Amino acid sequence: MTLHDPKDPAAAGWLDEIFPSFQGEGIHAGRRQLFLRLAGCGLGCRFCDTPRALRRGAACSVRAPGAAAESLLNPLLPERAARVIADLASRSGPCHALAVTGGEPLEQEAFLAALLPLLCLPVLLETAGTLPEALARVIGQVRVVSMDLKLPSVAGIAPCFELHRRFLEIARTREVYVKVVVNAQVDAAEWRAAARLVAEVAPAIPFIVQPETDRRGRCRVDFERLFALAAEASAAGLADVRVLPQVHKMLGAP
Repeated sequence: MTLHDPKDPAAAGWLDEIFPSFQGEGIHAGRRQLFLRLAGCGLGCRFCDTPRALRRGAACSVRAPGAAAESLLNPLLPERAARVIADLASRSGPCHALAVTGGEPLEQEAFLAALLPLLCLPVLLETAGTLPEALARVIGQVRVVSMDLKLPSVAGIAPCFELHRRFLEIARTREVYVKVVVNAQVDAAEWRAAARLVAEVAPAIPFIVQPETDRRGRCRVDFERLFALAAEASAAGLADVRVLPQVHKMLGAP
């Protein structure tokens, strides 16, 4: 595969941090993973728990187990980023995957297209699921897609349902699961539309009802509401509906 010209500024990546931790969301929760957090996201969801990564910063933090954090100047060329990841992987012990997250990583598709073939770990891509064309460009290098489905009443953004549908049609060629963040403001019509959308495209994939939580991992949705939402999703034709909060917050993990 021909890599991007390293002189091409589009192939350089704006990163926020690289670190080992436990996966805190979705069907791989609890697994040891490395995290590559890219900087920049144009959505601005109300429940975003990494607001620092919404904007591109001057430096990227690299944290190894038992060592002080190091800083790398942005942007990084793919080859440099791959070497940093390989070194951190060797110091962190066995990991299930590299979780590429953000921000919104697919906003830097040229960087990912150059970086992903160089990596030493399988890739779990965490994404808002609104950039189907960018996903199509990198899907061949991705093993798992963790796709968010945004409800306007919860996220505070414009509806993205048609983008989500096109995105899922591409993502279903890989291992994929869909996460939907909910809180007390969730709109019933939006919830039904989200469940129907996934049931029509890929009814067998895991559909994760993810309650919004505070920094200590306490849910901001009561049990009865979660139970009803899960039942309604199943009734829409989804075969694998699960309610899973953010586990890493409960563990005190980054």
